[in-house]
Amino acid sequence: MKLLIIDDSNLIRERLISKLNIYKHIKVIEPTGGIHNIMDEIRAYDPDAVILDIHLAGENGIKILKNIKEQKRNTRVIMLTTNSNPKYRELCMKYGAEDFLDKTKDFERIPEILLD
Repeated sequence: MKLLIIDDSNLIRERLISKLNIYKHIKVIEPTGGIHNIMDEIRAYDPDAVILDIHLAGENGIKILKNIKEQKRNTRVIMLTTNSNPKYRELCMKYGAEDFLDKTKDFERIPEILLD
């Protein structure tokens, strides 16, 4: 499984990579072109799954979610955010997110969700 992590927090990305690197069938990909070129990277890497934050520096994760799903990609999108407002959850699920997780409560569940 190719997994792309889109989060502007280095700490969150490092924690996710550390947690997921123990699984041999998960290949973690980090964006190299910056948040503003993320759709180009998604097209280039064609990930099986994306972990995506809602609030990104200079970009909107919900907009990225919509773009991924509008391209009719079979990419599984997991929203991971500190803002677990029910309105955001509802909006993300409406636009095709498979999961909506709170960074403060659900972080440890990520491997089981990806492996499901």
